[in-house]
Amino acid sequence: PRFWLEVLDETLESHELSRSKVRPWFQLDRAGDFREALMWASLVNADFTTRACHDRRVLSPEEAHLWETLQKQAPLGTYCLSIAAGPRRTAREATIEVKSCPVVLPLKDGVQVEVFAVYAREISSVPAGNEPIDWMLLTTRQVTDLRQSCEKTVTNRSLRSCMP
Repeated sequence: PRFWLEVLDETLESHELSRSKVRPWFQLDRAGDFREALMWASLVNADFTTRACHDRRVLSPEEAHLWETLQKQAPLGTYCLSIAAGPRRTAREATIEVKSCPVVLPLKDGVQVEVFAVYAREISSVPAGNEPIDWMLLTTRQVTDLRQSCEKTVTNRSLRSCMP
């Protein structure tokens, strides 16, 4: 974790020295889901998104765990996603259902952070031998509708127009 934080700090420092008017947005994979990174994200003037790998305890909207909390949320909607073939993955068009809500996560020593959790999961049939898409993201960016969720979960070239 120490090296992640060093890189994040150095990148943010370089950005500030550049005097850019663009707000930085750090996007990390599962390795970025650790307490210190979430704490860092809550303290800096930048946006942060990481793919969750821990079923963390959630204090709000009710005390529970992350996946349980998001499964209870009403869907924001669905979108179609082109899945490329891979070593253990068949190419396909996947229908992804998205749910989101703000959550308060306890970190340590009484410290809490509020982030938006975004849960994107494949609801279309999955070819035999394939795992369905199942992404849980934690982000400091607001997510209250389908368009905002797509900004966090897909790239423009993989998103097809089954959005409203």
